[in-house]
Amino acid sequence: RADELLRFHTRWRTKLHPSPPIFKTDTVMENPLRWPRQHRKYYLDEEGNSDLAVPAAVKRFKVMNNGAVIHALPGRNTKVHRKPEAYVNRLQQHVFCSTNENYLVKNLLSKDICRPRWYPDDPYEPYHVRRHSPWDYRLYRQKYYP
Repeated sequence: RADELLRFHTRWRTKLHPSPPIFKTDTVMENPLRWPRQHRKYYLDEEGNSDLAVPAAVKRFKVMNNGAVIHALPGRNTKVHRKPEAYVNRLQQHVFCSTNENYLVKNLLSKDICRPRWYPDDPYEPYHVRRHSPWDYRLYRQKYYP
């Protein structure tokens, strides 16, 4: 029994027996039947633009002027009376998305939403400039004068 299983698996691993054809052919037709191609569907708005944003993503995420994306923590408005006060305060804060999440969210948003905006008395103003990150260390490091 073990020899038969080993022989069976090695036979398929060495590809001595080809797999059955994917598309069936008819004796009259020389070319195999094929599935029709699936093309990408474009949805246009009233002005004719195809770059549409997902409304749920626009509602949940905010794009900063430096390109970072922030969002509120989930569950911040559900069953608040059951949660400790410190936990409720922590849930009200916004957090930055990771690099992978930024890529996924920006695919859901349009270019118009992702462009920088400046509002008077913006509550997100301290978050628009990202400090202490590896790519801007040269700009803010202390100069050494001998």
